Amino acid sequence: MNNIILSNDVILSFPLLERNRITSVEVNRLLMRLILIFTAVFIFNYGANAQKITLKLNNTPFKSAIQQVQKLSGYSFSINERHLKVAKAVSLNIKEADLSEVVSALFKNQPFNYLIDGKIVVSVDKDEKQSVSAVRPTLKEVQQTLYGLVLNDKNEPLMGATIKVNGGSQQFITDQNGRFELPMNFKGEEITVSFIGYCPIQILAYDNLSIHLDKSLSSLDEAVVIAYGTTTKRYATGSISKISANQIENRPVNNVLSTLDGLAPGLTVTQSPGVDGGAFKVELRGRTALDRSISDDQPLFIIDGIPQTANNTSLSSIPSAIGNPSLTATQPGGVSPLNTLNPQDIESIEILKDADATSIYGSRGANGVILITTKRGKQGKTTINLNAYSGISKVPNPIEMLNTQQYLALRKKAFQLDNMSPDENNAFDLMVWDTTRYTDFSKLFLSNNASRNNIQLSINGGNENTQFLLSGNYSKEKSVFSKNLSYLRGASMLNVNHSSKDRKFNLLVSVNYSADRNNILSVDQASNLSLPPNIQLYNNDGSLAWDEGGISSGFWNPLSYLNRRYTSKTKSLNTSGQISYKVTNDLTLRSNMGYNSVLFDESSLYPLSAQNPNYTPYRYSDFATNKLSGWIIEPQAEFTKTIGPSKLNVLVGATFQAKDQNFGTINATGYSSDNLMESLQGASSITGKKSASPYRYNAFFGR
Repeated sequence: MNNIILSNDVILSFPLLERNRITSVEVNRLLMRLILIFTAVFIFNYGANAQKITLKLNNTPFKSAIQQVQKLSGYSFSINERHLKVAKAVSLNIKEADLSEVVSALFKNQPFNYLIDGKIVVSVDKDEKQSVSAVRPTLKEVQQTLYGLVLNDKNEPLMGATIKVNGGSQQFITDQNGRFELPMNFKGEEITVSFIGYCPIQILAYDNLSIHLDKSLSSLDEAVVIAYGTTTKRYATGSISKISANQIENRPVNNVLSTLDGLAPGLTVTQSPGVDGGAFKVELRGRTALDRSISDDQPLFIIDGIPQTANNTSLSSIPSAIGNPSLTATQPGGVSPLNTLNPQDIESIEILKDADATSIYGSRGANGVILITTKRGKQGKTTINLNAYSGISKVPNPIEMLNTQQYLALRKKAFQLDNMSPDENNAFDLMVWDTTRYTDFSKLFLSNNASRNNIQLSINGGNENTQFLLSGNYSKEKSVFSKNLSYLRGASMLNVNHSSKDRKFNLLVSVNYSADRNNILSVDQASNLSLPPNIQLYNNDGSLAWDEGGISSGFWNPLSYLNRRYTSKTKSLNTSGQISYKVTNDLTLRSNMGYNSVLFDESSLYPLSAQNPNYTPYRYSDFATNKLSGWIIEPQAEFTKTIGPSKLNVLVGATFQAKDQNFGTINATGYSSDNLMESLQGASSITGKKSASPYRYNAFFGR
C-alpha cells in the first residue's frame, strides 16, 4: 500500500496497479475516483482561502474593529479583558484581502499577539510563546452558546417566535418550550424578537435572556364603552362607533358636537346658524320625527354614566343671531346645552346606533345613545401639562354680490320685461336713492378677523391605589361680525379614582363645572347681504339714516342691529360617582349615582338707537331663565364567568331618575335710559310667565 500526502493534511491511500491483476474497467473506475478526490481537495482549498474582505477603519477602537471583522468573516474572537484595556485604536484600508491579512493588520502594533485555531482567533501575551493547545480552554469558552426564553404576557412559552439579528440575515426560531440558542459571537448584538399577534421587541443579546412579549391590540381588540360596562369590538354585538381623544383634540372647536361630524358612519351633525354657541341637530341613521315640535328625535346624551337633564335641547327662548328657538320644528335654533363641556377633557365618545346596543336604556334610547367619557387620572409621577394655542378665524370665500351698477341694470331689465314703468313707489332705489352710492355688505359685516385663544392646564398623577386628574380651561373667541362680540368660557374638572389594596373595593368620583358668556347680535347679519347696495346708511350728521327721501322702503338700517345686543350666560355642574365591591372573583356589586344642573340666563336689549324713529320707538328688554336639574341612582349586580373558550356575563340593575325644569320669561318696557335696560328696576311695565316640567323615570334592566 502506498500513501500520497496532499496539502491541508489530506492523506489518500490506494493499492499499486498491477497490470496482470486489474482489468481496464477497474482502471477507469480508479481514475474516476482520483479525479473526484482531487476536485474535492481543490474546492476545499479554494473555499478556505477565497473569502475576501474589504474594510476601512479610521482610528476605530479595537473592540469595534474586531466586531466588524467578526460580522464580515463569521470568525469568532476571544480577546482577554486585560488586552482590551491596553489595545490601541485601529486605522486601516484593505480591499479584497484574505482573512489572514486582515487579522494580521488588526493585531499589528498591538501590545499582544494572537493565535488562530479553525475559525477562532484568540489574543495571547506577546512576550510568551503559546501554542493552540495552551489556549484550548479559552477556545472552548468562545464556542459556548447564548440561551434565551420567550414568554407571553401570562408567562407562557411562545413556540415559533422569531429572533432576528439586526443588520444581518440570520434568524432563529424558539422551540416548543419557548427556548432559543444563539452563537456566542452575537453577544451584545441587537436582536428583534417577534411573534404573530404580539408587539415585537428589540433587545441586546446576552446569555439567559427572558423576553416577555405583549399582545398587540388590533382594532377588534380596542376597548369600547357600552351601556353599563365596557367590551371590545370583537365581542360587541350591537352597532357601535368610537371616537378617540386624539380625533377630538385635532379639531379646535368649542362644542364637542362639532367634532362628531364626519367621524362616525350613520351620524349627521348640522349647525344651522354657524355662530359660536349655536345649537346642533344630531341625527342617527336619518330623521325619526316628522314634526320636532311634537316629538324629539335627538339621541340620548350620557356623560360619565349620567344622562344629561337638558340632553341636546336648546336652552334659549329669545331669538338672536344664534338662532330662533321657535323654529325648532324645522331647524335647530338657540343655545346648545353642550357648550359648557370642554372637548379637551373628553377621553372617548361612543355612538350606540341600533336597538341591540340601546335597548337597555328603554324608551330613552329610542333615537340612539351617545356616551361621553371624560379623562381619568393615571398612575405615576405627578405631571403638569400646559397646552395653549391662538389663531384667527375669517370667512375664507365671502359671497360676491352685485355692485350698484350691476344691481340697477338688473332692476331696469326686470321692469322692461314686465312692461312696467318705474316710479317712486315701486322703484325708489332707482328713482329716489343715490344711484352712485355703493356698499359692499359682505365686506362690511363678515370681514372681521375673529381671534381665538385657548389655554388648558392639567395636573395628573397618583399611586397604585389612588389616581387623580385636575384640569382647567379658558377659551375666548371673537366674532366675524364685530371685534366687540365674543364668546367666553371657563371650565374645570376633578377626577379621583381609588381602590383598596386587595382590589375588591373601588370608588370613582368625577366633578365638572363650567360657565360661559356669549355676547352676540340679536340678528344674524348674514341675512342683510341681499340688501340693495345703494341703501343709505348714515345721515350727513353721522346718525343712522332711515327712509331716504321720506319714503318708507320697508328696509331696516342694518347698522342698527349692532346696537341690539343679545347676551347669554350658562352655568353647568355635572357630578358622577361609582362605588363597587367585588364579593367574589365572579360577582361584583356596583352603584352609579350622579347629579347635574344647568342654569341659563339670557337677555336681549332694544334701545332707541336700534329702532326706526319714524315708528314711535320705545325701549324694551326681554329676559328669560331656564333652570334644569336632575339626579339618578342605579344599583347593579354583575356576574362574569369564563367557561372554557366562552365567557358568560350577566348584568341586572335598576334605575331611579328624576329631573325638573323651571322656565320663565319677562318683558320689560318703559325705560327712561339705555343704561338701565339690563335691570328690571328701571322699567315701568313688566310682564312675564313661568312654567315647570317635572320628569320621573323608574325601571329595571338586565343583559
